[in-house]
Amino acid sequence: YNYTVLACSTGSEALATMKVRLPDLLIIDKNMPEMNGTELLNEISALNNTLPIIFASGSPLDSIERESINANRIIQKPYNFEELLSLICELIG
Repeated sequence: YNYTVLACSTGSEALATMKVRLPDLLIIDKNMPEMNGTELLNEISALNNTLPIIFASGSPLDSIERESINANRIIQKPYNFEELLSLICELIG
């Protein structure tokens, strides 16, 4: 697979990294230290960013929460690597 992965431990680290190097796709976890995934999505939306985003959650999301998540896809963890790879290919080729 010809992808370069940039890993960030927090939402603020992800935002800082995006200022230096804009990724082709984001995979955002719901639960992160400092800033949760939903807060990070809101920050990215405020930047008018059109990046494809996959939102990952290890806990079930209710319908209101699902509607408030501004991501291209929502996946439940644990996820199957082949399914994730297929989704990445679908979003960015």
